[in-house]
Amino acid sequence: MGNNIINEISKENLLTIVKNIRDKGGRLVAINGYVNKEKTNIVVYTLEYDDVRGQYRIIGEDRIPTLTNIYKGAQWFEEEIQEMMPVKFDGLEFSGRLFLPEEFKNGEGQILIMTLEELKKLKDK
Repeated sequence: MGNNIINEISKENLLTIVKNIRDKGGRLVAINGYVNKEKTNIVVYTLEYDDVRGQYRIIGEDRIPTLTNIYKGAQWFEEEIQEMMPVKFDGLEFSGRLFLPEEFKNGEGQILIMTLEELKKLKDK
């Protein structure tokens, strides 16, 4: 890829930006999300067209419009993010849990990542 661009955008501008890229023949590469140290939601959309790879970041939102009416493949990305983060995608037809048990309440629970040694210590207690 030639040019990389990174922009912070508002959720209100998301659909217009993505439609414009799609209309140029662009494609959705990925949607990623994470919660930073300040407990702020960050959702990153990576799109490509011509020789441009663009990353568009939405920061601090807990509700974002779905892209599934523009790119059907956005559904898997959005479902994963919605399951793992305190973010909802307005208009997403959620098909069910991908990873977590149904008992996990929305926006609650915690996934622990630890070394095998730490897990063994917990087991021995």
